[in-house]
Amino acid sequence: MVNGGTQAAMQETSILSAHHATRILGSLEPREIVRAIESVVRDLMGPEVDVEVFAEHPDDASMVVRFGAQGDGPDPGPSAEASLPKGEDGERLVSLTPTGAGKLEIVRKLEGSEGPGGVLRFLIPPPAADRHRAVVDALMPVVAAALRNAQGFERTKRLTFTDDLTSLYNSRFMALYLERELKRCRRARSVLTLLFMDLDGFKSVNDTHGHLAGSKTLVEVGRVLESTVRDADVLIRYGGDEFVILFPETPLSGGLVIAERIRQVVERTVFLKSQGLAARVSASIGIASYPESADDARGLIASADRAMYEAKALGKNRVVASRPARPTDPQKRPPQP
Repeated sequence: MVNGGTQAAMQETSILSAHHATRILGSLEPREIVRAIESVVRDLMGPEVDVEVFAEHPDDASMVVRFGAQGDGPDPGPSAEASLPKGEDGERLVSLTPTGAGKLEIVRKLEGSEGPGGVLRFLIPPPAADRHRAVVDALMPVVAAALRNAQGFERTKRLTFTDDLTSLYNSRFMALYLERELKRCRRARSVLTLLFMDLDGFKSVNDTHGHLAGSKTLVEVGRVLESTVRDADVLIRYGGDEFVILFPETPLSGGLVIAERIRQVVERTVFLKSQGLAARVSASIGIASYPESADDARGLIASADRAMYEAKALGKNRVVASRPARPTDPQKRPPQP
């Protein structure tokens, strides 16, 4: 379904067919939008024309995300605005080859976006520039509408799948990700380990320093975990003072090593120092793996949860691995001591 801005963008140009506009407007993922732009540019302007989209990174104003002819990825810069090719519309002849052959660089600023700013950059052989300028101008409202739609979708995803307090992923995201990852594991005959962590002594932080301090402690725990896990690991605030970490392509033995490192870091960290306080907590951790501990998402979470409660029963502040799955294993937590 298209919104009012999308309909207006489609009506503003007679150069682009409805088919071309729909290809650009038909995705909510920035990379797919840029791929569609490239395809439309090839159709209307020929393979000798290159196009790139530069957009300010939504989370870091010192970064610019580049999509297009030179590849995708973040470009570091002193500031997003300074790193963009140009802040305003413009044209210039640029040399792109050792022989000095040049193309005309045409830059158009994306207007009307509520999210990060950006520009479209076209590289066109000079003899073709006059006939292609009209295509460039016709593309602009369509591209701006497509990127607005993508930005709105991204905001909705963040609200849906991000924990409000810690900005980590939430349990809704975990449910979707875990099902998808387990399907991948079955196809690839791969492994996945899940860590279930509950904080020891967190109630004492709330009772001693108040619930605002408790919330701040949870945020700081999240930051500590982020700095301890690997880039490929998926960190989730499951609820309350419980956290889950997913370790793709990691067997139970590897998960135990990471879990013990996490336990030690949490134990030795003094929290709330920025508030002039000194709060300490520890972590009881249970881990389980696919397919050793369970063969589905529900069973994997339950296995790690039971192992975490066993860690509590054994005296807290320790890591316990789940036992291999048996058909008769009850999917219940043991009684809490």
